[in-house]
Amino acid sequence: MEHYVQSTCVQDKKHSQKGVAVIEAALTLLALFVLLFGIMESGRFLGVYQIATDAAVEGARFAITPVSGTSTLPSQAEISDKVKQKIEAGGIPTQDVTVNINQTLEQQYGVVPTQLTEVQVSVPYHVMSLAMFKDLSITIYSDALMRNETSQ
Repeated sequence: MEHYVQSTCVQDKKHSQKGVAVIEAALTLLALFVLLFGIMESGRFLGVYQIATDAAVEGARFAITPVSGTSTLPSQAEISDKVKQKIEAGGIPTQDVTVNINQTLEQQYGVVPTQLTEVQVSVPYHVMSLAMFKDLSITIYSDALMRNETSQ
């Protein structure tokens, strides 16, 4: 009879161990998925940041290049459109994108006065993959500063 009681206790231990294994697996999988979604969200964040930076550089490059044979620079509306086209090409909606352009900066390099153009871009970023952070919103800022060119 004693042998029967001992074997029942061993079976109860095995049964309770199955419950612990399920709980450990659930916690491990939860941590794994949070880590994976965090990595995906980080990659997406860096991608949006790169698109904003590329758009600022493209806008500044466009802003400093005069029409061929003249010294006429593009208007701020044309520059802003160019920046927003670049951002849309990256798959980001542009309704909340802000573009600031300053074409009147001057810098003194030795005795040579230099005119500069600065293009600043701000793009809102919303976390998409983790529902617990859905209200988290970050604004990504990027800017580019370039020396105005002449074509004469």
